[in-house]
Amino acid sequence: MVIGGNFVFIHVPRTGGMSITEALGGRLEGVPLHLPRSHIKTEAPTFGFVRNPWQRMVRLYRFLTMKGRTDGEPFDEWLTKGESWLDEDVKFKRPLEPLQRRPCLWWLEGCTHIGMFERLDEDLKRIANSIGFDAGDLPKHNATVGGDWRREYVEGSIAFVREHFAADIEAFGYTFGEGRPE
Repeated sequence: MVIGGNFVFIHVPRTGGMSITEALGGRLEGVPLHLPRSHIKTEAPTFGFVRNPWQRMVRLYRFLTMKGRTDGEPFDEWLTKGESWLDEDVKFKRPLEPLQRRPCLWWLEGCTHIGMFERLDEDLKRIANSIGFDAGDLPKHNATVGGDWRREYVEGSIAFVREHFAADIEAFGYTFGEGRPE
């Protein structure tokens, strides 16, 4: 999360948040990186980004694997049976769904502006113009590699994402086949 003079950026994991954070000048010491809009008391405009949930889950898995946080389990097993949590999750007083079942809208519900990762530069400029700040150029941080994310899926895991991320899929019109292969 980034708190600016006239805005708050809500950082949803694997939606380009570290790049946006740097472009906005970095985060404040002691401010949690991933905090949902519902936990922030402000009248300032708030914004964040969504990403195709099928692509986002593969990128999250690959990122956590790079960090040694997936116990070597295959993607399908990690997605449908695993439970990954953020360090900040322990601060919540209510039970949370693991990241494999937590849509972007869980973080962004109530935001003034929501952009799409698939149009990151364009949407960030639109939001910046609307709120009145300079977003600058976006550096690229924490990129994951590994080829086409679609190859990780089998029918059961496609349906799993469709069920658990229905809010994101419905609100933003995502389908399994779209998205950059990266």
